[in-house]
Amino acid sequence: MSQSHQGHGRERERGDPQYRFVCCRKREPWSQLHAAKHGLIGLTQSIAVGFARKGIRCNAINPGTVNTQIGSHSGGENHPAGLRMFLDIVEKLPVKWICEPEDIARTALFLCSDESKHVNGAVVVVDGGMSAC
Repeated sequence: MSQSHQGHGRERERGDPQYRFVCCRKREPWSQLHAAKHGLIGLTQSIAVGFARKGIRCNAINPGTVNTQIGSHSGGENHPAGLRMFLDIVEKLPVKWICEPEDIARTALFLCSDESKHVNGAVVVVDGGMSAC
């Protein structure tokens, strides 16, 4: 599929949520994950609009690959194929380093602070630029 395609009489770009949904349907077995994420984005935006007048903000953080201990916490070692995939992802990142859990935490702290008082209904991507590639 090209970076853009015709749909409903207008040009759709790669960042268009409809475009992403169409593309993720073809990525079995990941389509369930993508559908769930899009559902959370819609829920985030609905809550943001519905509670804004009460001073309640709602935002989402969309992390990329995060350096966690999921292998050891799952009772095993990292699978060699999974480790290769992880290293391939890091190699494609514009910054060439992987996100740490603290990076996600700092983003959450910012969103909870008064410094982000006009950020509402947003999806903050923390992925080292991977989604821009």
